[in-house]
Amino acid sequence: MLQEVNAALGGLLAQAAQPLPKDPDKTEQLIAWLNQHIPGLDLGLAVFAVITLAVAAVAKLTGNLDKIFSFFRKYFGQAELSEQELSILRQKLLEQMKTNVAQRLDDSLHNWVRVDLEQEEQRYQVGRPRKEKLAKTPKSKRSPSALRKLVKRGLAIFKDNQAIKQVEPAEKTYNIFRRNDIGGRLLILGEPGAGKTTELLTVTQRLVDAAIDDSDHPIPILFELSSWTPGTSILTWFGQQLQQSYGVSNKRAESTAQQWIQQNEFLPLLDGLDELGQSNQVACIEALEEFLSQHPALSAIVCCRREEYEQGKQQLKQLNGAIYLQAVGSQQIQHYLEDLGQEQLWDDIQSNADLLKLAESPLFLTMLVVAYQGEPIRDREALFNAYIQKQLHEPSYQGAYKPGNAKTPKQTLHYLTWLAQQLKKRNDTEFLIENLQPDWLSSKQQERAYRLIFGLIFGLSFGLIVGLIVGLIFGLSGGLSGGLIVGLSSGLSEIKLQEQLKWSLRKSLIVGLIFGLIVGLIVGLIVGLIVGLIFGLIFGLSDEAIKQKQVPNQGIKKSLQNGLSVVLISGLIVGLIFGLRVGLIFGLSGGLIFGLIFGLSSGLMGAIQHCILRIVLTINGATPWNYAQFLEHAVKHRFIQRTGGRYRFIHDLLRQHFAQMTPEQQALLAQKR
Repeated sequence: MLQEVNAALGGLLAQAAQPLPKDPDKTEQLIAWLNQHIPGLDLGLAVFAVITLAVAAVAKLTGNLDKIFSFFRKYFGQAELSEQELSILRQKLLEQMKTNVAQRLDDSLHNWVRVDLEQEEQRYQVGRPRKEKLAKTPKSKRSPSALRKLVKRGLAIFKDNQAIKQVEPAEKTYNIFRRNDIGGRLLILGEPGAGKTTELLTVTQRLVDAAIDDSDHPIPILFELSSWTPGTSILTWFGQQLQQSYGVSNKRAESTAQQWIQQNEFLPLLDGLDELGQSNQVACIEALEEFLSQHPALSAIVCCRREEYEQGKQQLKQLNGAIYLQAVGSQQIQHYLEDLGQEQLWDDIQSNADLLKLAESPLFLTMLVVAYQGEPIRDREALFNAYIQKQLHEPSYQGAYKPGNAKTPKQTLHYLTWLAQQLKKRNDTEFLIENLQPDWLSSKQQERAYRLIFGLIFGLSFGLIVGLIVGLIFGLSGGLSGGLIVGLSSGLSEIKLQEQLKWSLRKSLIVGLIFGLIVGLIVGLIVGLIVGLIFGLIFGLSDEAIKQKQVPNQGIKKSLQNGLSVVLISGLIVGLIFGLRVGLIFGLSGGLIFGLIFGLSSGLMGAIQHCILRIVLTINGATPWNYAQFLEHAVKHRFIQRTGGRYRFIHDLLRQHFAQMTPEQQALLAQKR
């Protein structure tokens, strides 16, 4: 067989090497010569013309024709996105930011308690001189004339050679950020639960509205610094986050960030610096300092807990100002609780030093209002437990499941603890169901089970198809053997989804060459090359600049849909071509084999791997099978909040509490008081 292939290829090359007609201007002679020396050319050109017209028509009707031209410009012309493409991407990102921020603010625990926190400017935290030092005065003895007069959203401003002046309550963080002396570079500090993230979200909302109203305003984008890894440049990390968190096309993400930064149209809002750990935090600050020094016109906001920031002993000196969110004052606590009709809770708080200390944090004050039922609460852990137990057994928070089908309190706590531990291990704050990977398996036994199931499914799929050609028994035995080898050797590889079908020049050429060598023996080399290139053209029809996670598990569903589409399209085309020469049965069987191969590489493999992983995790009790429904169950209990298809714990401190919860603690909290 190999000799025949070589002979055929040699013949084709020899024919192609023959000289052209001496009179190439005569069209009829040229066409006759081509038909004589390249069999199947007329059929190939006809197929090419028909399919090209069909593809162009579909592309025009679906509005995707411009995307094909964009790809040609990208690969053969300009490397950067055009102004129109950047404008469209900007609009989509702003819409996504507006929706996400509004949803997060609505679901925030701090939204339950609207306390106007006091602020203090601490410019020395970013290396600015501190001319005035205020003496600490007990809150109960502060007079209206004191330099630290307490007002709602009061702000003590440190200015060189000037006395500290009191600012009206109307001055918010947004206005401070826009002040000339701050220059759009601000650090937000606070104690755990003080509302730093909520403050950042509030500022982001104003910035997004300003950017929507005025195209000259930079694009404000939220990033979680907890995902930064040492050795990664800030620019590269921005690109990674645009792709992972906001769905910007992988090939466009970093170049897009670079274009916006160069044009001063990019405004990074960075939360969670304290989540990195002390050594990584110092490395991240150094990377941020270098990046900001290289782009002096760029604005930025960074959030961090005060204690972790000061312990790092590395300041963000490229920032121009810092504000510190102070604790809630006793009078504010009293007035707030009285407005809620919680006078008894205020009496208990003021007579208990531990409760009073906790209540100075907006987060803990919220939890006290929700969970306090007169039992002793002396520390943060006890407060979290009281909150969890109260929310877990609250009848009005049911509804994600039909009556009688809901997860038990013990199961709910177990699943949430496992999720919190996995997020902690990966320094992540957000969770996407489609981001589950084989490295989430916690034991060698689970890994072996995953590999075994993967090998069996892989082997059965190919065994059944091959069995149609060479015999069912031989096909199944060969397929299973090969599948088990593949599964056991490489079953733990990264799950790669195909959420959008993309046009790829390299893939088109590779597919065309493969088809040319195989199909060329049957109907001609040209037909094979044409079909391969058409496949690539078809794949480019649904490319998107940005894909938003609107619903849970969206990535898996899209990947499965794309994989099956490729199986159907490529299988039918190859099957019909083979069927014309070797018979319909053999043709369709061959088409299914090639379709399955292309489908597996176009999203089907990732979807299958994800399903196998979910089966193993469910069997081992780590997750429920219907994960999206369970997470909605947790959302209703206010343990988790959802933004589109992404989930995060209602507060990072609550995530940390779940992550360290033992089975014994889970059993106690599962009991109704």
